[in-house]
Amino acid sequence: MHRIKDRIYNSYYFTEFVCPVNAGEKLQIKGLSGSLRAIFISYLVEKLNKWTFFVTSDLDSAERLYDDLKLLLDPDKVSFFPSSEAAPYDDHDANPSLVRLRLETQLNMLNNDTGVVVATHQGILERLPTPEDFVDFQFHINKNDEYRFDDLVSGLAVAGYERSEVVEDVGHMAIRGGIIDVYPWTNDDPVRIEFFGNVVESIRTFNVVSQRSIEEVNNISILPRQEGDQLVTIFDYLDKEAVFIIEDRQIMVTKAEEYLQQIETAYKNHTAANVFPVPPARKYLQIKDLTGQLEQYPQIRFDLVQEAGMPDYEISSTAVPPTFAGHLGRFFSYLRNQAAEKNTVYIQCDSVAQEERLREILEDESLDEMAIIMVGALHNGFIFGQENMHVITDHELYDRFKKRRTYKRFRNGEYLRSLNALNVNDYIVHIDYGVGQYKGLETVTSGDSKRECIKVVYE
Repeated sequence: MHRIKDRIYNSYYFTEFVCPVNAGEKLQIKGLSGSLRAIFISYLVEKLNKWTFFVTSDLDSAERLYDDLKLLLDPDKVSFFPSSEAAPYDDHDANPSLVRLRLETQLNMLNNDTGVVVATHQGILERLPTPEDFVDFQFHINKNDEYRFDDLVSGLAVAGYERSEVVEDVGHMAIRGGIIDVYPWTNDDPVRIEFFGNVVESIRTFNVVSQRSIEEVNNISILPRQEGDQLVTIFDYLDKEAVFIIEDRQIMVTKAEEYLQQIETAYKNHTAANVFPVPPARKYLQIKDLTGQLEQYPQIRFDLVQEAGMPDYEISSTAVPPTFAGHLGRFFSYLRNQAAEKNTVYIQCDSVAQEERLREILEDESLDEMAIIMVGALHNGFIFGQENMHVITDHELYDRFKKRRTYKRFRNGEYLRSLNALNVNDYIVHIDYGVGQYKGLETVTSGDSKRECIKVVYE
């Protein structure tokens, strides 16, 4: 991937690009095909050394771009900011995986001077606690530190952690004697903090189902999730040096207006039933405020229809050839043609196994010198004519779906709320493996450690 990036970064189109820097300054970008768009954004992040904020038109586009950027950049520099809720004023708890992404984004924006945020229009409409409150209600706990037990309990409550008898859900805590169990929003497993007086004697992660310890750690950070008395927007976490990239402003505004209408309808339905949640204006950013905030930043636009009078910059590229649909003979002819025209073909594979298999196939046809094969595939290939380079992914070659590696949709305890709710031979659904039958608990040995795991048999 570095070879592709370096070659594109040093091309004329990229080295001559001048990014808008003044508030309200706008520039339309044309001609970015396939995942070259993601490479362009990675270029801005690495060359500008400032925050880049990309607002997509829909969740699907956001997930694909986020996936590509995690491959192109240091993953710690890439954040995702979706909505935390399935629907406005939904009675169900927020999805912990999405809450986690939002909290990590807030933390990254406060702690780092540069990076990229991929956001949905729904995500940026949700209001947040002030940066000051977000910092004040973070907890960084180290083993052997002194910490007043009662202060930590009350602090966690203010930070939005709900007290329960046993910790089974993200965002909950439980108290037993001198022990605090808490399930932080940004952790894969809950933690058990054991005190001796006012000294933290041990910190251990534990299994949410069996409640048994997994491993001892020396420190833990706990991020808050509370609404607070004053709510702000994601813009309050950014300085004015940031650059906003908008996938399509008109589509973004239209979808935001539709979403705000859903919010108003849901709120009216609640009040009609004598339920009075937080009013929409306090919980969500309104359209005029959203567009007004965006005008405070320089903007790069990928609009389908260019706004009248807006300057533009065109980067010449095209989509990859028609799908080969697994017809290797057609692909072999394509490689020979590109070699004759002195074009470089890069083939990206999702795994080492796929890379090895493709290399064997090309060697058998004496074509291995006609393509550069690598591990790590973007979502879409492209042809960058100025550099005579073709980037093709193996899923395009074989006409198959590229599995996304975006974020964890399921976590310990997120949907399996309690082991007590399961009986042996009950059917359960796993997001990756499908339908299976629960067969009880089984002790699994890994190295020097043992864990009690759920046993499931799949058809």
